[in-house]
This record gives sequence, C-alpha cells and structure tokens, in this order.
Amino acid sequence: MARVKRLPLLLLLLLAAAALVYASEQAATEKAMAKIVTFKDKGFVNVRGERRGYLAAAGVLDQKIKMFDNQEYLAVVAGDEDVETITLQVQDKDGKVLAAGEGTGPLACVTYKPAKMDKYTFKVEVPKKGGYYHFSLVTK
Repeated sequence: MARVKRLPLLLLLLLAAAALVYASEQAATEKAMAKIVTFKDKGFVNVRGERRGYLAAAGVLDQKIKMFDNQEYLAVVAGDEDVETITLQVQDKDGKVLAAGEGTGPLACVTYKPAKMDKYTFKVEVPKKGGYYHFSLVTK
C-alpha cells in the first residue's frame, strides 16, 4: 500500500522539476530574443539556427556552423538567472579568435562577416556558475 502512495508523489516531484527546467530555459530564450529584436533595425531578421541546453560551471559549447562569404551573421547567447557570466567567440578552423562577443553578465552577442565560405566555430563558455542557455544565429 505504501508503494502505491509514493508513486503519485514521485510523479508530482518529476513534474515540478520539469516545470523548473522549462522556466529556466524559457528565461534564457526570452533574454536572447529581446536582444535580437534590438538588431532588427540593422536588418537582422532571419533566424538561421537555435540551440538550447545546460552548461555546467566551466562548461564550453563549440557550435560548428558553415558560414557563407559576404553574409553578415549575428550570434546571441543568453543564460538563465543562474548564469553569472557567459562569453561568445567566433573562431576559425585553427582556433584563432576572429570576433569576440560583446556583453556583460549572462548575455553576449557578436556580429561577423566571413571573408570566405567555411566552417566556423561559435564558442560559448560559462566560466563560473552554470545554468541553462539559449544560442541563436541570425542573418540579414
């Protein structure tokens, strides 16, 4: 009988945890989208890709993306309320930093226009406290 009573409680705990995760992911998404809106007047309106997830403290995400020459890109990354600092860089195949994100705290953005078509790496790093993040890539 005790086992039957514990199952609904466990289910309620799992649902509550899922709701907290969703709220954290949603907070990061809202920050990123609010920043993207500020670039609309510069012509950045085509969302080309998005990625969400969790980065632990000292966590790094390397997002490799094929970019076309003469196309300007805007990358925005935002963390939830747990993320104190987040950084964003564009790197070439050799790891050379071509552009670094501007921003403070849990929000960073960078614009970049590659000279040639190639795969580039967007490096997202959470050096201190981890949390949920949202990464968006937008073009004109």
